[in-house]
Amino acid sequence: MTDTFTITIIVLVISTAVAALIKGRTRDNCLKGFSANLVVLEMKDGKTVTGKINIETTGLELIYPQPNPAESGALSYILYKTEYQNILVISRLLDKLAPEECEARNKDLKKTYRPSWFNRLKRKTRNLFATIRDSVTEIINLFIGRFSAGGIGAKIMAGQQKYINQVQQEVATSLNTSFEPLLEKHIGQKVMIMLKKGENYENIIGILKEYTSSFLTLMDTAYPAGKGTSDIIVLRDNATVRHIME
Repeated sequence: MTDTFTITIIVLVISTAVAALIKGRTRDNCLKGFSANLVVLEMKDGKTVTGKINIETTGLELIYPQPNPAESGALSYILYKTEYQNILVISRLLDKLAPEECEARNKDLKKTYRPSWFNRLKRKTRNLFATIRDSVTEIINLFIGRFSAGGIGAKIMAGQQKYINQVQQEVATSLNTSFEPLLEKHIGQKVMIMLKKGENYENIIGILKEYTSSFLTLMDTAYPAGKGTSDIIVLRDNATVRHIME
């Protein structure tokens, strides 16, 4: 006789482990590119925060260079993922980077211009999965359906749908890379974006480094004016790639 309680515990442990593994690998690629660098976070309401950025799946944290007396000696600033829509720009000023950070950043930019065969393959594979995301989900559903059709599979799956759904949701989320053919072919090229600032727009020119479903990354920009060269991250909902410049 099947021990339903034991099966439930096993399925719970496995589904939680799989979901955690997938979730731990789904940090936004644009944000990951600035990880551990000193950045300036500019919000739509005008608030600015400077600190070293730490990216998690549920949000980001800026570690202050020193305790902030304006915030009772706070050591960091936390922005949750649900608050990302309030971001205007995340800027990484090149003259604020340490020499080793500058070197890593320049290598990253070079890979954008001349990606290795492995990086090209990895990107094509990611884009392929993004394109067939719905089909992948259907395949998972079909596999689970066949396994649950009868015999021992039906006994194992009985009452475990909640945990199976959790894994399916994490898989679908991890594949949500938002492949955009119009942007993909211009990765590594100089582009102009229109950034919405209140009721107005600001044109910013830079090299299109990366895009995700939520963000765009531009490198070698002159934003903000008068601050030298910077790399920036902007919300796709708040910025439009309008022109190709080269």
